[in-house]
Amino acid sequence: MITYEKHSYNCSQYAIERVNQLRNLDIKFTTGSEWQVSFIRLLRSDFTEIFQPVDGCVVVMSQKTGGLHLGVYENYGVTHNYKPNSGAGSVIISDIGTINAEYKRVRFYDHNKAI
Repeated sequence: MITYEKHSYNCSQYAIERVNQLRNLDIKFTTGSEWQVSFIRLLRSDFTEIFQPVDGCVVVMSQKTGGLHLGVYENYGVTHNYKPNSGAGSVIISDIGTINAEYKRVRFYDHNKAI
């Protein structure tokens, strides 16, 4: 089981690690408590928003509380390192219907930089 650790291994680390594996990339960004700012910069420079998900794209989920959550679309589902309000977190697979119901806004981004 892949665990969830807020400052050392959260949804952002999992998502980028998985995109790197699926796409044979070496994307890096600042992790820790400031990951959202670093990731937004990376997203704007290296990714393009797409309207239908493709395997290996990043799924950006806007939480109802205002924060971001990241996952990766693969095999008709979204894999993401998820921590519920209570209990331990881990990587789970959710279908798009569940993702759309749980999050305020869902967007898909495909990597656009040459290797």
